[in-house]
Amino acid sequence: MRGGDSVPPTPRLVARLAGLLPDARVAVVEGDDHLLPLRSPAAPAGLVAEHAGMPAREVTGAR
Repeated sequence: MRGGDSVPPTPRLVARLAGLLPDARVAVVEGDDHLLPLRSPAAPAGLVAEHAGMPAREVTGAR
């Protein structure tokens, strides 16, 4: 996962890591950068929940 506005090395690093991991998927959160977990914690929480097969509201606390 990476922010769509991340600094130039980030997309390359994320792609390389994804290439090393079996069944890896890369999610891009547009409009955010490398601080996305701090600025927009619901986005990564929702993606992790989706990957784990859980409803996002259970992870993010949404009602």
